[in-house]
Amino acid sequence: MGPAAALLGAARPLLEALTLLNKQVLAAVVLMQMTASSFYYFHAFKPAYMRLVNVRQAVYTSNQLPTHPLRSLLGTAGASMVLALVIQLLAVRFGVNTFAGGLQMAAALLIIDTCLNARHHFFEGRPLQLFLLHAGYHALVLVGCCCLLAVFGQPADSLDASSVAAGGGGGSSGGGEGPSGAHQTEL
Repeated sequence: MGPAAALLGAARPLLEALTLLNKQVLAAVVLMQMTASSFYYFHAFKPAYMRLVNVRQAVYTSNQLPTHPLRSLLGTAGASMVLALVIQLLAVRFGVNTFAGGLQMAAALLIIDTCLNARHHFFEGRPLQLFLLHAGYHALVLVGCCCLLAVFGQPADSLDASSVAAGGGGGSSGGGEGPSGAHQTEL
């Protein structure tokens, strides 16, 4: 087996998972992320953000937008799509389909994100307040994205498969009434 066949074999589970994704919810999450970033950085915290970003060098004044707003918008849209897709694939793969599961996944991703951003900010000598401002935005986006995708992002057939795999109800074969009166599938 050649390298191309091995690569295709390794990518097959990813390609199969892509067919399970709820594309309308992914689009809604991307729109939510872009709206949150626009509101967070350009309206709610713009004065603080401009003051903190310009501590090291003046990039632009508070009355100006970045020099290439279209590139910034397209970059945000692309990054939002990739983030939403990765989180959705994680949710489908690990059967995260509840709000609490979405919060747990967001907490795990936020810990990773915070560690990576701390390294980035502190090695560059940026202010702690800028790090906290970015961490607040990342917490907002990760919690919103993970919870929305966990609850609404999976199609019904993948929810049934994950609940059967977890030993819960949802199947029509075998099983009987459990202690709570709910139908349970025997494994």
